[in-house]
Amino acid sequence: MADEEATATVGRRWRLLGYGLLTAAGAYALGEAWRLGLWRQGSPGEGLFPFLTALGMTGFAALCLGAALREPEAAAQARPPAELRAMLLRIGAYLAALLFYAVAFDPLGFVISTIATVVFILRFAERYAWTTTIALAAGTAAGCHLLFVYWLQAILPTGYLWDNLLY
Repeated sequence: MADEEATATVGRRWRLLGYGLLTAAGAYALGEAWRLGLWRQGSPGEGLFPFLTALGMTGFAALCLGAALREPEAAAQARPPAELRAMLLRIGAYLAALLFYAVAFDPLGFVISTIATVVFILRFAERYAWTTTIALAAGTAAGCHLLFVYWLQAILPTGYLWDNLLY
């Protein structure tokens, strides 16, 4: 099927609203990250990584907003209920994983909470095979640990659980 013949699954008005909200949220996050400080005493400040993330999010959302403003209004195509339900469950799985990560970060520590979150997302939301899931989760945790702890010398939480078991 050619691109010209395809119909949008979401109306233009909803895309404009979504991209506009993402752009506004990104702009707010940029301001908050700037307020935290980008660089302190020769090392990254608390706001550097949130600033870079917000910068990427704001830039991509603004580009998508511009593209949505230039395209003509197209009739929205209704999704079958089963497809809509699967999509909502997948979004819910991502939100649950991110909520778990935020709650488990301090008690379980960076490594364990990162592995658990990546395993959940890859295996249950994305349906990857177990071998691929475990390899990617371990690689993600190890790579992030090397990046943040050894290269950037950031202090990541080891977790209350591990601190109490070791002492």
